[in-house]
Amino acid sequence: MRMFLILAIALGAYCASASNVKKESEGYADENGVFHFSGETAQGENDSVLTSNLVSSVGEWGLVPLGEPGNIDTNGSFRIKPDWKCFPEFEPGLRFYDSDVKGRIVVITGNDCINSFELAKELAWHLGKMCGSVLEVTQTLSADPDAVEIVVADIAAAKAAGMNVGEHENGTSVIRRFDNKLYVGGSGAGVSFAVTYLLEALGCRYLWPGRTGKIIPSRSAIVLPNIDLIYGPKLKSRRMRTFRPGISKTIPALKKWWLIDPDEFMDVLAERRCDRKGNRDFWAWHGINDEPDVDGYWSGGHGFKNYWEKYGKKHPDWFALQPNGSRDQNLGTRTNRPTLCLSNTGLVAQVARDAIAGLRKYPDRKTFSICLPDGGPTTQCLCRNCRLMDPVNAPVISLFISYPWRKYVPYVSLSDRVMAFNNAVAEKVVKVIPDARLKVYVYSMYHTPTVKVKPHPALVLANVAGSYETAERKDEARVELAYWTRYKDNLHIWRPNACVAHKVTAPQNYARTAFEDLEIFKRNGVVATDYDCVNEQFSTKGLIWYMVAKAHRNPDSIGYEALFDDYCKAGFGAAAKEIRGYFEELECMTDKAVKLGKGVPSFLESFNPDVLERYLAAAEVAAAAQPDVLERIAYLKKGLSAGRMEKKLGAAWESKSKQDIRNAQHELRIFVRDTAMNFDPYALCPLGNCRAYHSPSMKNPDIVLGR
Repeated sequence: MRMFLILAIALGAYCASASNVKKESEGYADENGVFHFSGETAQGENDSVLTSNLVSSVGEWGLVPLGEPGNIDTNGSFRIKPDWKCFPEFEPGLRFYDSDVKGRIVVITGNDCINSFELAKELAWHLGKMCGSVLEVTQTLSADPDAVEIVVADIAAAKAAGMNVGEHENGTSVIRRFDNKLYVGGSGAGVSFAVTYLLEALGCRYLWPGRTGKIIPSRSAIVLPNIDLIYGPKLKSRRMRTFRPGISKTIPALKKWWLIDPDEFMDVLAERRCDRKGNRDFWAWHGINDEPDVDGYWSGGHGFKNYWEKYGKKHPDWFALQPNGSRDQNLGTRTNRPTLCLSNTGLVAQVARDAIAGLRKYPDRKTFSICLPDGGPTTQCLCRNCRLMDPVNAPVISLFISYPWRKYVPYVSLSDRVMAFNNAVAEKVVKVIPDARLKVYVYSMYHTPTVKVKPHPALVLANVAGSYETAERKDEARVELAYWTRYKDNLHIWRPNACVAHKVTAPQNYARTAFEDLEIFKRNGVVATDYDCVNEQFSTKGLIWYMVAKAHRNPDSIGYEALFDDYCKAGFGAAAKEIRGYFEELECMTDKAVKLGKGVPSFLESFNPDVLERYLAAAEVAAAAQPDVLERIAYLKKGLSAGRMEKKLGAAWESKSKQDIRNAQHELRIFVRDTAMNFDPYALCPLGNCRAYHSPSMKNPDIVLGR
């Protein structure tokens, strides 16, 4: 107890001196492991003295890295830059439907994992809507050599029918003309995207989920464009963590936060997800979440959930040494997210055994996850052996001491330590399963480039770097992925939380940066995506989700400006100019908030709903004769109204009036509920805002301000 009190006093004093440390502190450690602070963190010799006192007071726990310095050059740049193009202009091809020609849609089914028949029916429905007719789908090719037909099939089925479309890797989309037949297909999910590509070449668009987001132009005659497409996507897996009815669990917090019955809401969500029952949703249309087993492709997230319960009593040394000298993961709550002693060889051996068992149990999975937990209540291990894994010249970060003090203190990045642990596990696994792949996160306190340790070739690196909230972190993903993707033997996944951005229910526009980030990454070694923090609020972030969706495939390398211009013209017709102005103004406001760099307060300071409302009012005047466009403008207005309420709520928090805060929170709750249940659940989907992390303005004022 006496030791604990001494440590508490010393660490408390030290943490107080370091409480103003930024998330990425400036400073360095010399060859002896002594920190030299600069800028706001300069505290003179007292910091070094206090750090030394902490080490001696516990004997093993400390805040001084002890690893040998590394010499890896962490600078890097992307080799391949995008070469932006405009929309392709296709020559007219087959006359498919007019007063003289009535084309047929034929589906040839085989053993394809994608349902070609459903895709053919969806294609027929869209073409029928275009020409004002009902087009049927048949499964038999016409015996008439002059019959005009669109043939939907995977490669194997097409070959069996005498159409040689070549051999292509899984996921390839193929569109090719054979005399009077247009083949639309490919392999795997490529069949689905081939259908999308043809429909978009004919003028269809899908701006957001549901009926109002789908654009189908009217045509008195349908002439199929002369397309010759063979496209294999650079991103082999394309995942957005969305709320999929029937897959996502209902969230009881809907009742608490937004006064919505969870089960009733999920029914509404399922009903409004697609523009027609049987059609693909917004994401699948754009080639995202379109694999049959999207969750099993390079699968796995944070692991070790049962480790404390399973091994805590027998092997407490496998877990992180805490500031009080304990390794007890029960110091807080959520023991399913333990912190580990990564230098422990027994832990390494157990993780390797678990990985081998998992890979043998699920041989079809591409990886086994050894991703470390996050969000646990205990501090990262700072025992002597773990600190020996931390090079003294690694970048200085802010290390979170989560228990028993919630403080940030300066320490070096844990990237080298974590990568050394990953490598040790991988080395054991590949001795048993030579072609094994292990998925790991490059994340949190271990996202910066390593200075000493290179990743084992068996590792699949899922990088969580990046944020669109502050200028300090806006380019973080580009800088760090330029480093990590130099390791060509590794597979690289971008798994960002960046799209959470400013945590408010209000319009934002960082679509340009999000689009260009992904376009650069997929050209330079990133082979898959796994986006988290996708709140599906399309009236506030719809342009962002659309541009991110486009960047996932984009076979014609169409640039942001061309896509943005098309979005406004296709979706808003006569009001395209005004809608473009709305989004450009919103982009300026968002950029200003990013430069101010203080999170939600900066955004609310920069956000001016009155200016934005003038653009939408002008758009309504311009589109007075276009009811479908007016519907889409009304959709955007829902997001703007919510943003106005968020600004009011921000002012209430600034005033520290609890009653004003509660009133503003209630107003926003009622508006979100009514919009979700009575207008469109995807305009202001509340599912992504059921935690304080995603919606800090909805916190209980009694807890934040005190009773």
